[in-house]
Amino acid sequence: MWLYVTTVTYLARQEAGVSSRFRLTAGTMGVCAAVAGLSNLAWIVPNAQLGFLWLVGSLTAGLAYLGFRAALLHSPQAVQAAVRVFVISLILFDTCVVWAARGALAAVLVTTLIVPTFLLARCLRVT
Repeated sequence: MWLYVTTVTYLARQEAGVSSRFRLTAGTMGVCAAVAGLSNLAWIVPNAQLGFLWLVGSLTAGLAYLGFRAALLHSPQAVQAAVRVFVISLILFDTCVVWAARGALAAVLVTTLIVPTFLLARCLRVT
């Protein structure tokens, strides 16, 4: 969680202006490393529910695509869009942890938090 939040903050630091490609690439790599690191829960959590691993893979791939796309396009709009998704995806990050520890039903309950998040994101600026 620390690595995820820190690298999203690092990546978003200059989102209103022109961000350096290095900052965007390093931030994306940090976010992806944090999410991919969740796969270690399969060995750390006793009796882990392994179904969460597909979500870890999908989330890592999706965030990598958005982050590297923002680094390639190098525009404030692309960076802000990526940061918005990174912030909202923190719920899916938590879903992976809950799924590993408590199973799919508990993960579904956590995932439902994405609905009010999207509704609030329409009224409030996420980034």
